[in-house]
Amino acid sequence: MNHYPVFYNFGADDDSVDSESPVSASLADIRDRLVPRLVGHDDFLGLIDDRGNTFQLANMPDGGRYWAELIVAPPPGDRREYPQVYGGELDREALARTLARLPATFQRADFPDFTEQPS
Repeated sequence: MNHYPVFYNFGADDDSVDSESPVSASLADIRDRLVPRLVGHDDFLGLIDDRGNTFQLANMPDGGRYWAELIVAPPPGDRREYPQVYGGELDREALARTLARLPATFQRADFPDFTEQPS
């Protein structure tokens, strides 16, 4: 089972982990313990892959959907200053499917429904 460095903020519990000091979590822990804690409008959860790309989730105001972003870091030697950002809304079922097939390294092709976002 995949493990990822994660960072998060859960305002209701006053619990946070900075992205500069992430902690390791299994995909099962992410799915079963961390995602359900996304309840407030300032809550977020980020997973970092082995190339420094980030899959980040935030709760949407309706409570049944999540805003998800894939932040793709420029590869070493690339002249781009900023990462590429893709995003989209996911309902609970779509998020469950996404997490079930989440690869060790996040790539744009893994998130076909996401659209490019301003960085």
